[in-house]
Amino acid sequence: MAGKPPTIRVPYRNTLPLPCAGETIGPYEVMEEGLPEDGFYLFDVRHPQLDVRRRLKAVSERRSSPEFIRELSSRLRAVCALSSPFLYRPLETGFDEKHKLFYAVYENVAPKSLRDLDNYGMLTGEEALTVLLAASGGLAALEEAGLHHGRLTAEKIVFTEDFGQIELDGLDIAPEERNFALSTEALSGGGGDLFALGRIAYEMVTGRKPAPEEGSDGTDPRRWRPEFPGPLAVVIMRLLSREPVTAFQCAAELNSELKMLLSRLAPADVRALCQAPKRTMPKERIPLPPPPVERRKGDSAAPSAKPGWRPFHFGRSGLGIAVLILLLLFTVVIRLVERSAAAPAGELPAFRLSAENSKLRTELDRLNAELERLTHLRNAWMMNRPKGEK
Repeated sequence: MAGKPPTIRVPYRNTLPLPCAGETIGPYEVMEEGLPEDGFYLFDVRHPQLDVRRRLKAVSERRSSPEFIRELSSRLRAVCALSSPFLYRPLETGFDEKHKLFYAVYENVAPKSLRDLDNYGMLTGEEALTVLLAASGGLAALEEAGLHHGRLTAEKIVFTEDFGQIELDGLDIAPEERNFALSTEALSGGGGDLFALGRIAYEMVTGRKPAPEEGSDGTDPRRWRPEFPGPLAVVIMRLLSREPVTAFQCAAELNSELKMLLSRLAPADVRALCQAPKRTMPKERIPLPPPPVERRKGDSAAPSAKPGWRPFHFGRSGLGIAVLILLLLFTVVIRLVERSAAAPAGELPAFRLSAENSKLRTELDRLNAELERLTHLRNAWMMNRPKGEK
């Protein structure tokens, strides 16, 4: 039938026992036995060479079809090749021949979902904008690689560690024991993902499920939250719209629209989180602080330092700068000593005139001599003049 998603029938097979603690799955040593989670088996494993703990999700080949294993492996390898910070990607994938398990390895961090937030259903405009920016960024990266999510729910939007980084989980395909069928929304590509994101956004803001059949009244979050920002409410309404004219055509268009609202709705710390998402260091790699030094009786107490104050330490560059400054001071002192030794004590240095100034000085001396001669002649005439002559 046209339009019906394909269904892959998986015959029931006898399964091998799952690996127990102490056994290995590929290069990883099993620390705890696997527990079922979303159709997979979740193991706590350790890498013997790196000595780090990891989370391993595995699916048995004997309980799945070859077509499903090929689809899952190709999808996860394509997701591993992406570099988006908004995707909860596996570190590596592989196949264990001994237990017939296809596995994917993740960081040993149990992410918390969006629904675990205490204020889920009453998120502010800034918080909703942050979540939508991260989710649209992850969907845009999948679209660029020719992939789609297909199972986007509030549980698939996760926060790593202290809710510092928002990522999309559930990028693998959930298997079933008997059959596996792609949903209609998954086959429809990004449109199904964007509509699912609109339902999540409406629910995390109002605490209710949207009703697109009621028109704008059923998709406008301001019906229940009048104080909610209007531009962001319009974005949510466009996500839930079935009309091609008003709906977003792709996740990249949605991400660009949200970035235009970023400077108006989000504070500076939220803008920094969305524009340059931080990468948290795994707990096993965080360096431990040095142990406190015990003081003995009689030791001189060190000067008390202010909280957060660190003493200055010279590095290689600081030592080089200090040496250059000392050489410069030494050169200045040598020059001053040479000048003081060249000129005798108490004798001022001779002042030399230029050639033009020398001519003017000579002419001035001649005029002074002529003036002195005329003055002498006048004084002699005044003394020898006859009486009554003026």
